[in-house]
Amino acid sequence: MENQTQKENRPTFLTVICILSFIGLGMSVISNLMNLAFGTFSSSLYPLVQSGFEQALNDIDAADPAASAFVEQIFTSILKLFEVIPLLAGISLVLTAVALIGVIFMWNLKKTGFYLYTGAKVIMIFIPMILIGVNFMSSMMAIGIFFGAAIFITLYALNLKAMKS
Repeated sequence: MENQTQKENRPTFLTVICILSFIGLGMSVISNLMNLAFGTFSSSLYPLVQSGFEQALNDIDAADPAASAFVEQIFTSILKLFEVIPLLAGISLVLTAVALIGVIFMWNLKKTGFYLYTGAKVIMIFIPMILIGVNFMSSMMAIGIFFGAAIFITLYALNLKAMKS
């Protein structure tokens, strides 16, 4: 009976964004689990990828030396990403679980969920830069995470008045 009362009091808009979050966070869990599995496999691919990058960088350097430095930064970032994929996926999996718990709380109209979700998403923004270093690739990852998080945090904030402490 209590769940039915809560369902009736939950705004439709909050229900919709919670469902969208459940879907998105579920896909993130699957993606991070795949990255964890790939991370153990990627170490065997690292030398192959590195030699391919070195050959491509030599070709680019011969064609356009000015572009070579930028491309080298990107290649270095990708190689660093290969090294930290398991750690990145593990941290992302934990933060996704915290965000999911936050959405479940918000589904049950508890404000604590908003703070859990927001905290997890804000931390997620900085993880690529911490693990890979501040560069073009980690900045692009952080910007993507930021915009997705900002949209949903804003949408959830609009529903805070419907939630209880």
